[in-house]
Amino acid sequence: MQDGWIYRMIKTAPEKKGTKGKKYIYIICFLAFCVMVFAGIVYSVTSQTLKQQMGNKCLGIAYAVAALLEEDPDGYKAFIQSLDTESDYYIRTKAIIEKIRFGNLDNVVFLYSEIRVSEDEMMYLFDGEKADAETFSPPGTQEPLTAARRAAYESRGAHIGDFAAEVWGTLLSAYAPVFNRTTGEFLGIVGADVSIEHYNAVMQKQFTLILGSAMIMLLMCYSIIRLNREKTRSDEENFSKSSFLARMSHEMRTPLNAIIGLSEVELQNDLPQNMRVSLEKIYNSGSHLLGIINDLLDISKIESGTFELAPVNYSVANLIDDTVQFNSVRIGTKPVTLELSLDEKTPRGLYGDEMRIKQILNNLLSNAVKYTEKGKVTLELDWERNNGLIFTVRDTGIGIKKENLDKLFSEYYRVENRENRYIEGTGLGLSITKNLVELMGGTITVESEPGKGSAFTVKLRQGIVDETPIGSETVEKLRSFQFAERRSARGKKLVRTQMPHCKVLIVDDVPTNLDVAKGLLRPYGLVIDTAAGGREAVEKIREEKTRYDVVFMDHMMPEMDGIEATRVIRSEIGTEYARTVPIIALTANALRGSEEMFLSNGFDAFISKPIDIMQLDVALQRWLGNRHSGAEAAL
Repeated sequence: MQDGWIYRMIKTAPEKKGTKGKKYIYIICFLAFCVMVFAGIVYSVTSQTLKQQMGNKCLGIAYAVAALLEEDPDGYKAFIQSLDTESDYYIRTKAIIEKIRFGNLDNVVFLYSEIRVSEDEMMYLFDGEKADAETFSPPGTQEPLTAARRAAYESRGAHIGDFAAEVWGTLLSAYAPVFNRTTGEFLGIVGADVSIEHYNAVMQKQFTLILGSAMIMLLMCYSIIRLNREKTRSDEENFSKSSFLARMSHEMRTPLNAIIGLSEVELQNDLPQNMRVSLEKIYNSGSHLLGIINDLLDISKIESGTFELAPVNYSVANLIDDTVQFNSVRIGTKPVTLELSLDEKTPRGLYGDEMRIKQILNNLLSNAVKYTEKGKVTLELDWERNNGLIFTVRDTGIGIKKENLDKLFSEYYRVENRENRYIEGTGLGLSITKNLVELMGGTITVESEPGKGSAFTVKLRQGIVDETPIGSETVEKLRSFQFAERRSARGKKLVRTQMPHCKVLIVDDVPTNLDVAKGLLRPYGLVIDTAAGGREAVEKIREEKTRYDVVFMDHMMPEMDGIEATRVIRSEIGTEYARTVPIIALTANALRGSEEMFLSNGFDAFISKPIDIMQLDVALQRWLGNRHSGAEAAL
């Protein structure tokens, strides 16, 4: 009989007589090393991604200038011959290039066009700098070819170099070719440079963010250890711990949204194997940490007595459908089937805490899938007027010994044996489940036999809103697993329904969060627009230049936050479109009661950050499912 892995570390850490607490030093040092390695991987991937983004930015600007020059190839060739800086062509073209260059001042240091004049030299034609600037290179100025320039001339195609020391500093250069569109004649190249100073400044900010995130992770790990060691001794201490974890949860979700979200986005691309392995480690580590944060937040509020239920009217069919969609993807490529057994007499509409019932079912189904390597997992739903809803989750997994059943719902406890010692977990899931069931006035029991599987049964009294039975037609539809066909052969991934005719607006004041949301939505083929704040979103809705099918709205934004923006959209604009366009809260505020707060302020739904791609998929199917083309794309 063994405890969870955290508690085992504490018990087995070296401790000499008279050195109480010294064992914590060894544990914290080990956790600090792990966190620093994690931070190093994130920094390395971020560095390469940023460099590629900067190169792509420069290349896009270079192509813009190349397109300008290709509009009048004869004029461009004539200028190459004359280098007449008094000509209308030169004055007009240089003014446009200057406008492009200074419009991107934060990203581009130099912008120019050139031609190769010999094996080893090039000559400037246009320079985007002002003529009186120290760095201005007049037409006819010649310089030796750099390695990146040579590669661009030889390939006569787009080329992005690496940081290289030049006379004006260390630069990252990108080159786009210039052609005569009629004859196909190669006329030269356009170059755009960014300095390492800009790169270093951005990476310094990234390093600060990563280091801060790493320290928060380390602090959270330390908190977990302390929580294993000490129990709350008073209501005041309980409240302080709950408040602390609530704040820590909110603060950690913002960097975790970037870590998990950007990893998920990048994993959708074709990557070198070593980079894919690193990104998968980042994604899995971030997801595991998020699960710990959620569990700690729930158990802390339960212990401190601050946990509150939020009953609502809900549809039984929707509850089952959402739950099975969410958990069917978790099975992945395991030889495990998920089956349903549903009582047709169950009323269609009930009254209770739908979100927490989903959490109970997700915890039980997640455990069943985790400990079942092959066979099946079954979700049974029965209805008894006296007892209400009766859920049973059965599996054909490894089972539990009889002597361990009494300890199964203890906090931080995991029943461990040779068969499951490699399965991750904190031991909080079943404890939280039992507490949730009891808070709703229900009961939970378990039956199990080693080697044959387990069965968890939950009984919950629920109010009846609509007595109409769900009936055989609904039951058969749920049993048919039509949604399961949207899973791809790769399991950890979804088959995204293509929605090319649907338009979405993402509102967030943090550029990284916009990148994450766009990256996760892009595989659906949606038309995506963004707004950097609530006021900009209100204006886009007011102008109606584009009618959006759904709006994803952040909460905490300067000047005008998401709640105020939604209030203005719903009540002040005055159009039917503004009153009815679906607005979904997309926020790091995942505290209990947040969803109810958003729904009462004009939002239609709530998704917490870090964004769970399965929750996002469910939301898209719910709000856009009847508007898309029906095509699908496996990723």
